[in-house]
Amino acid sequence: MGLWSAVLFGAIAAVMDAAFFLADIRWLGWTNYFWVWLAVHQLGFAWRDQRFSSSAGLLALSAAGIAVLATLIVKGP
Repeated sequence: MGLWSAVLFGAIAAVMDAAFFLADIRWLGWTNYFWVWLAVHQLGFAWRDQRFSSSAGLLALSAAGIAVLATLIVKGP
């Protein structure tokens, strides 16, 4: 699945967060450690396989990650 596996695991983590915060299903929140770890794990494999061939792509991915982190810190619960 390539990079789509990381996207898939990230989407599952977002759904688990929504269930945790919006539907108050507390036990699902603990599974998020697993899904986020798998997403980052797959990104590591992609990086090691040199799927990020350009510096501009890596820079864009880093900027997107920082933007998402800042948004979650400022707007998150």
